[in-house]
Amino acid sequence: MRPDRRLRDPDDTHYREGVYVGYRFYDSVGKEPLFPFGFGLGYTTFDVETRRASLDGARVSIGVDVTNTGEHPGKETVQVYASVPAGRLDQPLQALAGFAKTDEITPGATVHITIDIDLTDLASYDEATRATVLEAGRYLLRVGTSSRHLSPVAVVELAQDATVRLLTGDLGDPGFTDWRPEAPVVLDIPAGLPVLVVDPVHLRRPDDAAPDERTAPEGFSVRPSPWPGTCPTTTSCTLCWVTTSAVRNRAPSSGRPPPLSSARPARPPPESPACPASSWPTGPPDCAWPPTYGIDAEGPFSLGDSSPARHLPRAHGRRRT
Repeated sequence: MRPDRRLRDPDDTHYREGVYVGYRFYDSVGKEPLFPFGFGLGYTTFDVETRRASLDGARVSIGVDVTNTGEHPGKETVQVYASVPAGRLDQPLQALAGFAKTDEITPGATVHITIDIDLTDLASYDEATRATVLEAGRYLLRVGTSSRHLSPVAVVELAQDATVRLLTGDLGDPGFTDWRPEAPVVLDIPAGLPVLVVDPVHLRRPDDAAPDERTAPEGFSVRPSPWPGTCPTTTSCTLCWVTTSAVRNRAPSSGRPPPLSSARPARPPPESPACPASSWPTGPPDCAWPPTYGIDAEGPFSLGDSSPARHLPRAHGRRRT
């Protein structure tokens, strides 16, 4: 779907697809793609048969037998799709909920695999409550080898809306409305499927995010600002510049950063917090340092908990956000 061209601000682009991106669009409107999502070719064929579906707290486990029915060895990827019940929140026809790939299977052999699904991964963001939620209703689970080659295997039943996580952020009003299909495809739930009744208590998760244990990329560092907060500056304020390797000298009155060869630890002038000259939009206004900022090969930039971009240090006058 093309971006909206009727914009007042040339720097803004409105993407109105909402949740209907990729296969979720084609499946929801019934448009037949040349190759469905999850499709793959091989030198053999497989038969996929579901043996069981069980529920343990918020985890659904689906056991599947995969038989190589062709004449050559090969591997198969079994996929599970979930269809969320219609409610207040906009939802696609289905979404990939889990998958597993077999080891190589010889012709005529059968292997058993288990696919686990965490039901909280199906939660959607609710703007009204600022939370990720699962709406009450019947969730249809289907198993197959692509988004268009599926067989229903189980129904998960939720008696009431369940809040998964409460969030503190406010996404605000984007100024436009996401696109929705006028006549979306509707799936009928076959009779006789196993019904797994989930307790909403098992769907609640801590509101605080787990710490990110990933290793920072080479050349990247994070440091607290030595002068957090806001400082009123004047035309005579001497300022500092930050680079990846060192904190440079205070900037000269020209506002240009000193050469790299002069890099050395900078000291703020007496009774004047350091503030980068490049943060001035038009002359020296109030300047705010963020509580933390990142530094890479191109200079300092916001880490997301920072002040507006116009108040952040920039490398050679180029704003980083």
